[in-house]
Amino acid sequence: QHTRQNGRAPNTVILPHSVHSVAEGWLRTKPANSPTHEVELSLDKQSYMDLALSLPMVSLKNKLASLRNKRLNTPGVFDTGAQLNMTSPAIVNMLGYDESTMIQVSTNVNSASNTKIHIIGGIILNVKATNRLTGVTISCK
Repeated sequence: QHTRQNGRAPNTVILPHSVHSVAEGWLRTKPANSPTHEVELSLDKQSYMDLALSLPMVSLKNKLASLRNKRLNTPGVFDTGAQLNMTSPAIVNMLGYDESTMIQVSTNVNSASNTKIHIIGGIILNVKATNRLTGVTISCK
């Protein structure tokens, strides 16, 4: 959908998600969900010591979760072009940590649509994933 102003090409065009079929042309579709793979998350205490940073505090409301979840298995989306890993406050809570004690960061992040993503703070985690078919494990921080 677009409108011409003064006989010129439009400045903006609303373009829904579409796929192209040679037989049927352009078809409107919902975007597919990003593929996920299970990852194991755990606090990287060694990096906190190496960087002389205080460990995040265990959340009082999530103390039981912290005792149970030294490691958390959760679905992750792999973005090979990403320059940093991001997670939700819910994951930090499931690990049992208090969001207010995360590392203050000056990083700004925008989404693919150039919308600013609000960053609460940083937490250094070990991220590990194993290919179920080959048994090969990869990890990063």
